[in-house]
Formats: sequence, C-alpha cells, structure tokens
Amino acid sequence: MNKKLQLFSFILVLASLALSARADYGFEPTSGSFAVLNVNEGGNAWYYLAPSGGVNPQFENRDFDNDNGGSAYNPATDSLVFNGFEITTWQTDANVVFNGRLYYRVYKEGSAPGGYSHFETYAFSDLGGGKRQRQVTAGNIDLLALASSGNGTYHLDVYVEGWVDWDGGTTQDDTFWQNAAGATLKDISEQSPYIFSSEFSITDGGGSAVPEPTTALIFAVGLIGVGYCRRVRRFLCA
Repeated sequence: MNKKLQLFSFILVLASLALSARADYGFEPTSGSFAVLNVNEGGNAWYYLAPSGGVNPQFENRDFDNDNGGSAYNPATDSLVFNGFEITTWQTDANVVFNGRLYYRVYKEGSAPGGYSHFETYAFSDLGGGKRQRQVTAGNIDLLALASSGNGTYHLDVYVEGWVDWDGGTTQDDTFWQNAAGATLKDISEQSPYIFSSEFSITDGGGSAVPEPTTALIFAVGLIGVGYCRRVRRFLCA
C-alpha cells in the first residue's frame, strides 16, 4: 500500500470516528412521540406517532371522524383542536439536544398539500440518563378553520424534529427526525423526515357557503317581488 493510499485510509478512519461520536443522540425509541389533540372539548388526548403500537390511540392512518362518533365534523357544532406534541430525546457526551418541533399541514384531498406550520419548545424536563422530554399542550390550532375549502376529506400531515449541538451549545449542527418504528433519521446522514398522516372530514361548512344556483335564483326573485309590492297598491300583492 503506497503512502497516499495509507493517508487516505487514515483520513477515512478519523472521519468515521468523528461521525460515530456525533451519532450519540436522537429520539428515545421506546418512550414514544405523540400528537396532542382535543376532540369536541373532551380534553387533550395523546395519539402515538412512534413507535407504532402501545396503549394510546395511533395517529398515523387515523380517521378522526371515528373520534366524532363516526361522523364528519360540522364546524358550527363540532371542534377539532391541535394542541401540540410530546417527544423524548436522548444524548451523550458533549451532544446537546436543545430544541424540539412538530410540523403540521392540513389540505383537502385531491389538492396540493402546501407548506408546513410548526410548534416548538426549547424547554424540557430532565428524565435522567441523558433523556429529555418536551411538551406543547396548549397550541390551540383550530383544524376545522384550516379546512377552508368546503365539504370533503382533509389530510393532516405531521413530522417531529430535534436539533442538536455537538459541542454543548445552541448551534444547530444537525437536525434529526423519527420514523414510525421509533428510529432516528439524521440530516447529516442525508435522510429525510418521516411524514405521519391522518384524515378527517368536513360537512355543512369548512368555508363560505355558496347557495345552489336554483336557490339563489328563487331568493333573488323573492326579493324583487317584495320590492315591487312595496311600490304598488296593496290589492295587487294581496
């Protein structure tokens, strides 16, 4: 082996060791990550994002109509509020997970998804052993108000994200996500967020009501008739 090849191999080993040291952080795989929603003012409920399974109801592939007695939501009488999330992360050595986020978007089936909004929190509860738990439980996002394109089925997509500083500070050296199995996905490894998706339906609302053409015509003719009756002798409109 020539000297150049030996040097290259040595550099690869050092890079591998550096990446290995930076790999000591992520989502805690068994504690669970959750989306927090409140259905019809029944109080907050924790829906499992990851890992799949467990005693809590699952978020992914959930039809939230079933949480409304199997019916679509009427914005005039029902409520579906997204209040936040809960995540648990772990870290070792100089790695510090200093922020947690949940991104969400709502869009009507068959339409372009659009961009994400998010909850975030830097605050945490120290669970010991390098574990930190973060919660947002009062975000108060009215999902029925976001379903603003009329009656139909809407998708609610979310993903959870953590930020880490490799040197113990608050510089975003890496971004990481969690998949349905609870595993951590890392931006430094050129991975991408895992999207958890659910759905709900809107009826009798979800946007400005537009009368049917026939109804609108009858209403207009009625108004004309009322105006006419005010201008002629009473016996013509008796």
